[in-house]
Amino acid sequence: MSHRTTPLLVLGLLLQGLAACRGGAASGNPPDGGAGHPMAGAGGDGGLGRGAAGGTAGAAGTAGSAGNLGTSGAPGGRGGTGGDGMSNQGGASGSAGGAGAGGSASSGGAAGIPGGASGSGGGAGGIGFGGAGGSSVFKTISFAPAVGSAARTPQVVTLADFNKDGKLDAATVSFDGYVSVLIGKGDGAFQPEMTYECNAVEPGTAIVAADFNNDGNVDLAVALSYYGFGTLFGNGDGTFRRFSLRTPGLTASGGLAAADLNHDGSVDVVVPVRTTGGSGVHVSLGNGDGSFREDLPIYATMSSSHAGLVVVDFNKDGRLDVVTCGGGFIGVLPGNGDGTFPPYGTTFPVASGTTVRSIAVADLNRDGAPDVLASDSVAGTLNVFLGKGDGSLLEAKPFPCGPAPADVQVADLNLDGTPDIVTTNDNGPGNPGTVAVLAGKGDGSFVPYVAFATGMGPHAVSIADLDGDTLPDLVVANKNAGSVSVLINTSR
Repeated sequence: MSHRTTPLLVLGLLLQGLAACRGGAASGNPPDGGAGHPMAGAGGDGGLGRGAAGGTAGAAGTAGSAGNLGTSGAPGGRGGTGGDGMSNQGGASGSAGGAGAGGSASSGGAAGIPGGASGSGGGAGGIGFGGAGGSSVFKTISFAPAVGSAARTPQVVTLADFNKDGKLDAATVSFDGYVSVLIGKGDGAFQPEMTYECNAVEPGTAIVAADFNNDGNVDLAVALSYYGFGTLFGNGDGTFRRFSLRTPGLTASGGLAAADLNHDGSVDVVVPVRTTGGSGVHVSLGNGDGSFREDLPIYATMSSSHAGLVVVDFNKDGRLDVVTCGGGFIGVLPGNGDGTFPPYGTTFPVASGTTVRSIAVADLNRDGAPDVLASDSVAGTLNVFLGKGDGSLLEAKPFPCGPAPADVQVADLNLDGTPDIVTTNDNGPGNPGTVAVLAGKGDGSFVPYVAFATGMGPHAVSIADLDGDTLPDLVVANKNAGSVSVLINTSR
């Protein structure tokens, strides 16, 4: 049963300062690693001679982790100034963009696709000396009206290719402990759901896709409140085997992340848990056959309960770390590279309140250091922590993002090389929900948000290109509506 919402809404934004950038951009295949989005600079107008070469390619985007998009590549260099001489030709074209890095095992990630094509040639030479290249680039972020597909009270949603047909499929976990699998048609639509029972008592809190038993098929890991996590092994044709509970003694409290923490080629699982003194994380190291070593200790992170979790190399030492959120704090637990962590993490206070529900990590200001975004559901703000590159954070700066934000995700929605933000917003019982889109400026700040309608009770969002046009689309889990809403990206 489909669910349609309000007509097309369009967000326009003007990004200036990219010099004569005409090189193409490309996106990865989320939730795998994001591709670089370089823009090669075009040469400036030549004088009475051939202009200098255009700017070089932007750097490749970094790899995504734990289901998050990779960061975008840097923009291309400034076009060269025209020289003098006898040939009346413009500057040479910029070089091609770099390729994006592959995703981590947290998403069973495919490699990022190559970066943009070469920039176009410089303009024809005029009389006198050509000026330096430069122009404004106008980009819009827009989505078609949301279209719903039925899914059993979805709490969260993940995207992957479950049947190996080259089209992205969706999987959700419900409030009453069921997994719904919706096979994608390749145009943004889905086939009717197939359901799998995980636990008919406890609500699902997180779901990720990865190959846990190294058979080449995409599997699912599901976190259940008070029951740890379990797995459903994929058959490679879009169907899954029975749910198997892995850690029945754990009291899970939020998200779940999957990645290879100890570099042994097997996917490991990290789950936030409640403890007598607050909360921590439990690591289950994968054995490569779908089983896990589950006798590792719990690592304390903060005094309040968790609401979200990301695995990423946060301090840039080549080892995966854990970043969590809960209450009014962000917690960082640096990894040792062997699947273990120090007994206690470091916490950073959130500026706007004590109700952080979700986090995302990306390089927002293109300085090479990971930054953290945290949604505050009471204050209605998105809190941005700029990273120092050593595992520490600057003080949070809040940005309004609409009522009761829950999930937060990062993607370059308009392919301009700058990360943009999406949050889900529950507008109250009986009211359609929205997603808030904040276009990034490239310096860690954002233009004012614009809301796009979804179904009732939007609880989480996943971002990927569903229809093959390279633009990232939105898939929203609407808990109260019993549906997933698809918003096809129409930005051009």
